[in-house]
Amino acid sequence: MLPKYRGGAPIQYSIINGDAETGITIMEMVKAMDAGDMYASATLPLTRQDDTGSVFEQLSLIGRDLLLDTLPSIIDGSA
Repeated sequence: MLPKYRGGAPIQYSIINGDAETGITIMEMVKAMDAGDMYASATLPLTRQDDTGSVFEQLSLIGRDLLLDTLPSIIDGSA
């Protein structure tokens, strides 16, 4: 989860470091890596059976739903 893990491999670092959870953040894209405003986030508990592929798959669904919920407030400026 931001701001703990930044850069290109946050899911891998969550797994390698044995974190209890990881997650996804809806944020504004700017020129600097992970420097935009954060609009929303959601967490996902990690299990011993999880690997990078399973976590990516789960987060893609969570991220889809989070974006659909958050996008209206980004568009209307209330986020």
